[in-house]
Amino acid sequence: MNKHLKQSHKYETYDLSDPKTWQEMHRPNANQEISAASYRELLLRVLDDHRGWIRNEEFLTIVKKIFGPIFGKADKRIVRGRPKWMNTVDWAKASLTSADMIRTRSRQRNNKNESYIVLLSHAELIEWVVSKTQPAGFTKRCLKCDGKRPLAEAYCGERAKGGCRHVFPLPKERVDRLPQ
Repeated sequence: MNKHLKQSHKYETYDLSDPKTWQEMHRPNANQEISAASYRELLLRVLDDHRGWIRNEEFLTIVKKIFGPIFGKADKRIVRGRPKWMNTVDWAKASLTSADMIRTRSRQRNNKNESYIVLLSHAELIEWVVSKTQPAGFTKRCLKCDGKRPLAEAYCGERAKGGCRHVFPLPKERVDRLPQ
């Protein structure tokens, strides 16, 4: 983590069941993006409403429906072929996975891989989910040498030898949008 980084957090609330409150959220400026905490809270609420599991594509559709109209330039910016907001959603899922609150599982159906997000507080789903372990993947890729580095590093090779010493860019300012 970069020690010189000072993030300011702003909070807005909305009602998950009332689309009118989604539209009343203000549009962020160009340097703001929706925070991973917003996506974490939304994911936990949606999982509670969907009996503890949901397909990943369905969750992304819900995110687009709620936050899509207020995505700023920072959210829409393309990073490695994907919009930045999708990477932030993945980061929210990764943080919930490391906290042992959710697991993601995939299976093949009609020659297509389907990914599921499962809440671990529902007892009937735990046996299915825990039966398969997942490797840790909390890394970021260096743009200069294309190597994988731990997320906590401020520059490439900070904790291990062999890095190119490329300084990782600071993240954009984030705005938390939390359900009431």
